[in-house]
Amino acid sequence: MKNLILAIFLGLGAQMALCADSSVTGTISELDTATGLGGAPGNGDLRVFINGVSSFCPLNGGDATWAFINANDANYKAAVATLSMAYATGKQTTIYTRPGVITGAGTYCQISWIQVHG
Repeated sequence: MKNLILAIFLGLGAQMALCADSSVTGTISELDTATGLGGAPGNGDLRVFINGVSSFCPLNGGDATWAFINANDANYKAAVATLSMAYATGKQTTIYTRPGVITGAGTYCQISWIQVHG
């Protein structure tokens, strides 16, 4: 039974690793939302900033100080609810990202996984 539980945890860890290139942990300092007039969907529709984080993921030509998820991404509503709750309660949050394209703007750090702690 212990081996089965260990295998499940290792499998979940491997799955998260496939979904992300990097991660940061901290409290959310700011949430920015783009509307249709701001280019949504597909313009980094929800942007997340973490206290004290100057780089979410390494990118060609510099590091992004925020991560995004687009309205047309899978589970967008759940991600917005999770991030909003974490922001409102001040909970430690780990955000996993990978490089993703924002329409007409280039490559930034796209959210692939979110964990809210404690």
